[in-house]
Amino acid sequence: MKHKLYRRISLVILIIVLLIEAGMLGFNYFSIYNETTDNSKNSIEYAAKLASTTFSMYDPNVSKDYTGCDEQFKTMCDVLDVDYIYSLKPDINRRNEIYLSVGMGKNAAQNLRELRPPGYVSQGTLTNAQMQAYQGDGSSVIVHEINEYGDTLICYMPVTSYYSTAKAKTIKETVSIVCVEISITTIMNEFRGKFLTLLLITVILTLSFVVLFALMLYFKVSKPLNTISGRMKSFLSQRDQDFEKLPVKGQDELAEVSQSFNTMAEEIDTYLSQIETLNRQKTELSVARKIQLGLLEKPHFENSAAVIDACMLPAKDVGGDLYDYCTLPDGNICVIIADVSGKGISAALLMSRAITMLRQYAEAGLTPGEILRQYNNRLAEHNPNFLFITTFVAILHPRDGTLTYANAGHNFPYLLSDTLRQLDGKHGAAAGIFRNVDYPEHTVAMHPDDMLVLYTDGVTEAQNKAGGFFEESRLENLLQKNRGKSGQTMIALLLEEIRIFAGNAQQTDDITILTAQLSATEAEDKKDE
Repeated sequence: MKHKLYRRISLVILIIVLLIEAGMLGFNYFSIYNETTDNSKNSIEYAAKLASTTFSMYDPNVSKDYTGCDEQFKTMCDVLDVDYIYSLKPDINRRNEIYLSVGMGKNAAQNLRELRPPGYVSQGTLTNAQMQAYQGDGSSVIVHEINEYGDTLICYMPVTSYYSTAKAKTIKETVSIVCVEISITTIMNEFRGKFLTLLLITVILTLSFVVLFALMLYFKVSKPLNTISGRMKSFLSQRDQDFEKLPVKGQDELAEVSQSFNTMAEEIDTYLSQIETLNRQKTELSVARKIQLGLLEKPHFENSAAVIDACMLPAKDVGGDLYDYCTLPDGNICVIIADVSGKGISAALLMSRAITMLRQYAEAGLTPGEILRQYNNRLAEHNPNFLFITTFVAILHPRDGTLTYANAGHNFPYLLSDTLRQLDGKHGAAAGIFRNVDYPEHTVAMHPDDMLVLYTDGVTEAQNKAGGFFEESRLENLLQKNRGKSGQTMIALLLEEIRIFAGNAQQTDDITILTAQLSATEAEDKKDE
C-alpha cells in the first residue's frame, strides 16, 4: 500500500476542506457585501437627517442665508465619510432642480462644484425619487442611480421646516430637500478590504489545519494500515496454508479492523460454501422457470374461429399467474386466467396444479361455473399453505357469437367493441379455501373483431417510485384509445404504458394479460349458412 492511501485521504480531506471553505467564503462574501451596503445606507441616511436638521436653520428663499452651509456640508462629508451632501429646491411643474448648497468629501470628483454650483438650475432632471421625498412625510428615500456624475447610492430627505430671517421664526413647510451621495466605488473598496482580510485569515487557517491533519493521519493511520495490508497480501497468497492472524492491540478502529479480518479469514470458507449452494438454487429456479413457462400455451393462437394473444411476466424467477386456452371438442374455445396468492416456488407449484385441473375440466365439457366449482373443491381438499387463487373462466361460442363466463374473485375483465364494457357480474369466492362454493354464470354477445381483455392485478396494481398505482382508470383509457387494434398490439401498448408509469420502480407482482377476438371468418360462415 505504501503511502497511497495516506495521500488519497489527505487529498480528499483537502478537497473537502476547500469546498467547505469555498462555501463559507461564498456565504461570507454575500454577508459582508450586504453588511457593507446596509452600513452605507445607514450612513447616508444618518447624514441626510443631520443635513436636513442643519439646513432647516437657513431660509432657502434667501441666498445669503444658506451660502455658509457649504462648509458645514463639507465637514459632514469628511466626518461621516460620504462623497456629496447638497440641498436643492425642486420645481415640480417644470421638473427642474435648483442647487442651493453643495458640500464635497475627500472622494468627490473635483469638478463637481463646477458641474453643480449653488444656484445652478438643472432643467427637467427632477427624478421621481426626489419628488417622492419632497412630497413625503419626512421619511428618507434611498435609491441607486447611474447618471452623468457616476454610479452612486443616494439618500433624499425633505427639509420640513426652515428659519425665516425676515419673519424671525421657524416656518413648517417643505420647500427643499437634502441629498447625500456615496460612490459605489467607495462602497466596493470598503467591501473588498474586509473580504480580502477574511480570505487571507481563512487560507492561513485552512493550510495549517490540513498540514496538522496530514501529519496525524500518517503516524496514526497510514503506518498501522501498512502492517494490516501486508498481512492481507500474505493471506491471499497462502489461503491453502495455515494463516497467521493479525495481532489485535488496543480498542480503536484499527484493532476492530484486525479483529474483523481475522473473523473474515475464519468464515470465508463457509461463505464460499453458501455461495455454491445459492448458485445451485439459482440454477434450479432457472429450470423451474422454464418448466413453468412450458406449461403455458404459446403467446399467439389463431384459427378460423378466434385470435388469442397472451403474455406472462413473473415478478420473481417463478410466478403464480397463469393463462390458458384450448379448442374444445365441440369447436368452442375456452380461455382462462388466474392469479395465485403469494409468489415464488409455492405459488408456482399451485399454479401448475391449477392449470392441469382447469384444462381437464374444460375438455370434459363442463360449463364455466361447473369448472370452477369442481376445481375449487379439489384445491380446497389439499391446500396446507392456505393459498387461494382468483380465476376467470370463459367459453367462446363462435357459431352463435356468445361468451359464457364465471368468475372466482378475479379482476373483472373488459369486453371491447364499439364501447368498453366491464364484465362485472356476480361472482364467487377465490378458489382453494372454501368447499362447495357456487359460481354464477353469465352470457354476453360478441361480434366479429370484439376483443375480450383478461388481466391479473399485477397490471392495475403496478406501482411507481412514489407508491402510486396504475389503476383501472388508466387501463380503461388505454383500451378506449386503442380500440380496433390487434391483441398483440394492445398487449405491447399496455406493457409499454406500465413500464413508463413504473419508471425505475421494481416490479412487485406478476403481470399477465390475455386477449381473445372473435374471428370475422367464422361469423361470415355462419351468415352463409
